[in-house]
Amino acid sequence: MRVLAIREYEAHLENKGVSEKQKKETIAKLKKIATARRWKFIADINVGSILEYLGQLRRDGRSVQTYNHYLKAAKSFTRWLYKDQRTPFDPLVHVSRLNVRTDR
Repeated sequence: MRVLAIREYEAHLENKGVSEKQKKETIAKLKKIATARRWKFIADINVGSILEYLGQLRRDGRSVQTYNHYLKAAKSFTRWLYKDQRTPFDPLVHVSRLNVRTDR
């Protein structure tokens, strides 16, 4: 099992030229999810885990847009894990964002 690689992902975002604000927000969201869902290894990341976290956001009264921002952070991380060959597949590839128009 490979250890969760959030620090390396942060360095990747920096090297990619992502703005400091976007990098900080993305990493903060990832750390919140990882802590809440007790992700320690890449294998801990799965659809059920992320959907439970996102569902709790909605139950806590957070907006669809907030849900989508957290999902985007998680999906960009898992896509990077896959592209960097740290995992043989992207566990969140089929998880879709919610329609923000339904949250008005």
